[in-house]
Amino acid sequence: MNYQKIHDALIARAKTRTLDGYYEIHHIIPRCMGGNNKTSNLVKLTPEEHYVIHQLLAKIHPDNKGLVYAAIKMCQGRPTNKLYGWIRRRFAEIVSENQSGESNS
Repeated sequence: MNYQKIHDALIARAKTRTLDGYYEIHHIIPRCMGGNNKTSNLVKLTPEEHYVIHQLLAKIHPDNKGLVYAAIKMCQGRPTNKLYGWIRRRFAEIVSENQSGESNS
């Protein structure tokens, strides 16, 4: 399987679309590989895509400790990308609800 081709296709799609609702910011060139926080190095991904892209990066660069660490952190307690996406969206809703109201900013 060509993991790099899949990764590049996900990044290319993310660069040209607008996401409504919850999304996660991802570094195109990971910081552990010299990437920076400039807008040109960032894309918005769905939580499912973010989960998958980190698995792909770990497979593309299996000797990069930073990428393997990021991938395993995303996997802990999340057996699939769909479950991860559901949990992240629900958590964002709860945080938003908790921060609304007169006494919150």
